[in-house]
Amino acid sequence: MTTAIPITPPMTHNHLNRKPSTSSIKPALEATYSEEYDTIATHPYTKALLALGRFDIEHPYDLPEEQAEYSLTAGTLAGPKMIAHTPLTLVARRSPGQKALAPRPKSPVIPGYNDGPISEDEENDQLYNEIIVFYHLGEKLCGHQGLIHGGLLATLMDESLCRCGFPCLPNGLGVTGSLNIKYLAPTPSNSIVALHARCIKVDGRKATIKGTISVVQSGDESSETPYTAKTCVSGEALVIEPRWVAKIDNGHFSKPTTPDVSKPSSPSASKPSTPPATD
Repeated sequence: MTTAIPITPPMTHNHLNRKPSTSSIKPALEATYSEEYDTIATHPYTKALLALGRFDIEHPYDLPEEQAEYSLTAGTLAGPKMIAHTPLTLVARRSPGQKALAPRPKSPVIPGYNDGPISEDEENDQLYNEIIVFYHLGEKLCGHQGLIHGGLLATLMDESLCRCGFPCLPNGLGVTGSLNIKYLAPTPSNSIVALHARCIKVDGRKATIKGTISVVQSGDESSETPYTAKTCVSGEALVIEPRWVAKIDNGHFSKPTTPDVSKPSSPSASKPSTPPATD
């Protein structure tokens, strides 16, 4: 009689890397950060968003080497001429126990953040969480010469929409149920992009998150808006918390239990295990 190995949840979710938020641009590891990070940190677009007093700063892609080795976006695709180390994330401030956020401010108008279709769409949306991730995407990430691969943009969208939605779930962890992407314009390589994500619906173990990716450029510093932001991608994700998440001691870094196959198996142990439901 053989012993069936039960299906276990993943040991870690490296891409989450939930470090404490900070109000400073650069953490202790700043010496390892790229010149592109400096450009992002000092960009007038970044400064305009921080001036709202709405966001804290996080660096979730700044992983220890032993974790980055197994991360697609923080390891495999990170480096010179790829995803510059390290993306900078703005996370909406919230009080303990606070469920919904205040609506986005309508002024000052910040392109790609609170203007046009984004502002109009939010009139009917409840805002539960909001993050903005800045990436510098290099020339080795192209699908066509000079244009960032659409699959990479979908990956970044999936990752960041999940990161935005997870805190709104009962136990803070979930999986992608669906992801819909619209490509609105080509995304040039060697560009800074801002991925805006906002959780607009929470229903038990399900959360709906909308997002956009905009190419951000500096403009005339003497003008009222010394930057531009052109939206190239929009998307929407349904994130679902599987039932097994509630059974994990620590939702993100709990080690799975390894069955002891040296012990006699119980009658029920010979039955094939089935994956936990995710709906």
